[in-house]
Amino acid sequence: MLRACKRAGIDVPREAKIVGADDDETLCLYASPSLSSVRIDHEGGGRRAAEALRRSFGKPCPARPVALVFDPSGVTRRLSTGRPGPEGDARLAAGLAFISRHLGERLVGATDVAAAMGLGRRQAERLFRNAGKSIRGELEAVRLARVKTLLASTGMTLESIAVECGFSTGIYLSGLFRRRFGVSPGSWRRAARAQRAMANA
Repeated sequence: MLRACKRAGIDVPREAKIVGADDDETLCLYASPSLSSVRIDHEGGGRRAAEALRRSFGKPCPARPVALVFDPSGVTRRLSTGRPGPEGDARLAAGLAFISRHLGERLVGATDVAAAMGLGRRQAERLFRNAGKSIRGELEAVRLARVKTLLASTGMTLESIAVECGFSTGIYLSGLFRRRFGVSPGSWRRAARAQRAMANA
């Protein structure tokens, strides 16, 4: 939809606002502009599916598949539904694009992002704050989203992933990951692979 709007010359978010589904951080943060998205309670849906399966044991197989409906858990707002003014959108988009392009460079910081936006650091920080973000927080979020992708889809060591995503060491990344997500990178990788195996079964 974002590509279609771009081809049609429709400005997002001034002329059209777009909300995705599933809130996949990697996809949403790499989109331009970053994509607002509905958060789905996959864990809650899984519990309801397991309960429905448990209740069906010993009963005849239904003639048609049973549909389970459950409510979303909220919406994560990003630039595709807008906040700053038109000029702010363009500059913020430039900053976010710079972050995405340079996520593997450990020494890239707020001053570099501000320069890519054509602003001083304080002005750039203010623009990010107006969008409910911070430059440092966005750098970290984009890098951690990439870490999750690599954990789930590759056999790379944590040290290699840290280097790839702009973190100083695997030890630092492990501590940060645990603080942000409540589990170690290894535990998260095992859970992601188990979930993928179940989906492909």
